[in-house]
Amino acid sequence: MNALDVLHRAGIRRLPTDTEAIAEHFGIKLVSYSSVARIYERDMAELYRISRQGYSFVVDGRYVCAINENSCGETRRRWTIAHELSHCLLGHIRDGRLCCTPEEERAADRFAAELLAPLAVVNFCGVTSAEELMRLCRLSRKAAEIRFGQLDARRREAARSRFSEARTQALSAAELKTVSDFSFFITEYIFNKKGGCSVLSGGAVRALP
Repeated sequence: MNALDVLHRAGIRRLPTDTEAIAEHFGIKLVSYSSVARIYERDMAELYRISRQGYSFVVDGRYVCAINENSCGETRRRWTIAHELSHCLLGHIRDGRLCCTPEEERAADRFAAELLAPLAVVNFCGVTSAEELMRLCRLSRKAAEIRFGQLDARRREAARSRFSEARTQALSAAELKTVSDFSFFITEYIFNKKGGCSVLSGGAVRALP
């Protein structure tokens, strides 16, 4: 299962991606560090030693993503949630706890980036800068700059491959399905962008229990 399959199965049809809806669809529980400390009688300092941002584990056969509610801002928390969901969905939790190799960490980052900013969708939205991508997908500036660089590289490759005149030819079957899922949002976004209006709604990080 890839990130685009996850978006499709969770019914995600708009940006910014609703990470909580993905967690709910796949039965993954999101909890704050303070809740983990209270429920499992763990010291907060111990949780911070495990990770300053978040980590995942299994309780009674269910994936749990613990997210530090005091981490730096909404965009950082959104990325952390997407990253931890990626570990769960990619099967990186073994023996009930997360113990990843460097390659698995990189794989989770790639998966999270596609969950939050699917390249096929942002390309059809006509995103022209990292700043626009940051607003559209609610990414941190650093994450938006990295992802926009990847989008720009893909566009340049498409142009070299003479795909610029027929963009759908450059898409995989999974990407075509994703663009179809997001077609209303893409049309709405382009229409409102030309009219100078904002269509950004939803996807905010809600308070964790």
